Amino acid sequence: MTQQEKQEDWRMYKIKNSQHYRNICAIDLAKYMVKAFKKNYVIHQPKSIQPYFESELDKIYREINKIEIWNLQE
Repeated sequence: MTQQEKQEDWRMYKIKNSQHYRNICAIDLAKYMVKAFKKNYVIHQPKSIQPYFESELDKIYREINKIEIWNLQE
C-alpha cells in the first residue's frame, strides 16, 4: 500500500467516524423510516383517518429536512 493510499484510507476513516457524518447518516435513516412508515402503515388505516396520518408524517418529514439543512450549514 502506497503512502497516498494510506493517507486516503486515514482521511476516509476520519470522515466516517466524525460526528457530522453520523448526524447525516442518522438524518437519512430517519427520512427513510418516515417514508417507509407512511407507505406501509397509512394504507392499513381506515380511510377516515388516512389523511390525518399522511399530513402528520409529512410534517415530520419537513422537520427532518430542516434539521438536515441546519446540520449541513455547520
